[in-house]
Amino acid sequence: MDEEKEVMWQCIRCECITYSYEKPDYCKNCNAYTGDIVLLEDSEES
Repeated sequence: MDEEKEVMWQCIRCECITYSYEKPDYCKNCNAYTGDIVLLEDSEES
C-alpha cells in the first residue's frame, strides 16, 4: 500500500523549497505559478 508522504517541490524562479503532499498552486515566496514549480526527487532508497 502506497503511503501518502510529503514531497519537496522547488520553485525554479526563487529556488525555495515547499514541502507538500500535492503540487502547490503557486509559490508562497515569490508568487510564481504552478508551472514554475517542479518536483524534487528525493534520494531515499525504496
